[in-house]
Amino acid sequence: MKKRISLLLILLLIISALWSCGAPPGATDAEGEKVDTPASETPAEDTEGQAATDEADVFRYGFTGWWPDGKNPLTTSYAISTTAYHTNVYDGLMMQNQDMEFVGRLAESWDVSEDGLEWTFHLRKGVKFHDGEDFNADDVVYTLNSIMDFHLSRHLSAMGGVVSVEKIDDYTVKITTEEPKANMIDVGIIEIVPEHIFAPNTPDEASAQAFINETPIGTGPLIYVTDRKDEYIRFKTNKDYWLATPEYDEFIFVYFTNNDTKLQALEKGEIDFCAINGTQLEYAKGIPDVVINEYNSISFTELGFNMWNSEESKGNPIVRDNKYLRQAIDYAIDYDQMVEYALGGLGVVHKGLIPRETPWRWDPPADKLREYNPEKAMALLDEHGFVDVDGDGLREDPDGNKMKLRCAVIEGSYKDQSLVVQKNLKEIGLDVEFNLMDSARQSDIIDTDNGVDTDLYFWGWSGDYTDPNFILYVMTTDAVTSGSSDCFWSNEEYDALYQKQSVTIDYDERMEIVHQMQELIYEEAPYLILYNSKAIHVYNGATWEGLETFPGTSGGYLNLWTKIGLRKIK
Repeated sequence: MKKRISLLLILLLIISALWSCGAPPGATDAEGEKVDTPASETPAEDTEGQAATDEADVFRYGFTGWWPDGKNPLTTSYAISTTAYHTNVYDGLMMQNQDMEFVGRLAESWDVSEDGLEWTFHLRKGVKFHDGEDFNADDVVYTLNSIMDFHLSRHLSAMGGVVSVEKIDDYTVKITTEEPKANMIDVGIIEIVPEHIFAPNTPDEASAQAFINETPIGTGPLIYVTDRKDEYIRFKTNKDYWLATPEYDEFIFVYFTNNDTKLQALEKGEIDFCAINGTQLEYAKGIPDVVINEYNSISFTELGFNMWNSEESKGNPIVRDNKYLRQAIDYAIDYDQMVEYALGGLGVVHKGLIPRETPWRWDPPADKLREYNPEKAMALLDEHGFVDVDGDGLREDPDGNKMKLRCAVIEGSYKDQSLVVQKNLKEIGLDVEFNLMDSARQSDIIDTDNGVDTDLYFWGWSGDYTDPNFILYVMTTDAVTSGSSDCFWSNEEYDALYQKQSVTIDYDERMEIVHQMQELIYEEAPYLILYNSKAIHVYNGATWEGLETFPGTSGGYLNLWTKIGLRKIK
């Protein structure tokens, strides 16, 4: 499984998205495999219109990590697929503006019945798909019903509680729910696909699940032209976009296998914009005309535990069954050192499941906060029977058995973090083998089809500013069976709270439930949230202007407002 967006996803990912556990959903920052052709260049020859013309105003964005897992916005799972394809090509019914207010996108407005069970969306007229076909209610009805009818995983949790989606007329759609739906925004940001393209190719569930959508066509700000795996994705701007008319001509995503060559490409003028890490910041400051934007992201990195309650699990069951072992590991980790050593300071320690930059954040109260304290870690282990029986400096389990745990580590993303944890756990007498691997291998290991063959692992999720429902869903029992979970934790109390928050419309009441859920996760510790990431965007300020941040007060540049507002300085 791959970390999704999420929050994915998805989600907005108006960021880029959904909550997603980018590869398990939304996996963040994993390096892609190397390719023979240098990924720092777009093709020199104009094959099938792949190369940009010299006369065109072409904006090039460099990225590393995962290559997208597909172009179908209803079935893909990687966060990068949303960033690189879906948010460029498609629109949803709703969105958040730069002030974080919910506003219409393909829907101009909407009404909600007094009982909260019927949402009537009034669609924007005059919008066309990139192939010239009109957008109307048929596209909305097809998109949302196909997710439910064909069990399309990416947005399936968002459609929870929806009873029907009906066309009232060409520009009016009614969505009926069985109970009031607190997270209707998650439905509102689903990418609306063209019924005239998708329906003929998806007559049944099997075909809908398999549809590749090789040439994506939507109503969004960028029009797909072509791509070449592990090299580039090329778009031209939608000059008929309903929100604004972009003044530049093309937007190209250029793939790199490592961050250093990406930054060198920015310095040479081969790309115009990219993200960098903390170790590159000082170098970037010396590049002439570079504009630097450092901001707090809504991504987090976790140390996850194998919580799968199955005879098929290949993990040590004591990790799943003993929360005091997991809590002791939490006490043992020096989070501040990790942020400084592994991230160069580009991170913020935050213990709650939902990132601190969103309104749904939760922080442990002082009397429950587990701060770095090796002495408390060792005392907790002693109290619960994890003691060094034979005097070799390593603790046995409560039954006196040797206890060697295994931790999966994506080398290109989490090696430095793992070195901190390895040192910390050795200091409290835990024998943990840290296994370095690439992202594809870890995806295979953390999969129920392969027995979830590890005890601990590092991974991360990218969040979204819109609603907490997706990342909360990821920790439910249902997520274990749907493939959205990476730790496979199951807790009846948590599941009940999840259902309760999903139908609680009152903001303050729902906030209290969401905080209870995060407190329960903190107590049970199926995840240890290591930190929330900071991010840095850099671009060539001598050549380009019009880049906007989202949110407007503090956020990144890769968003809708940049895509429509970019201007080349003449």
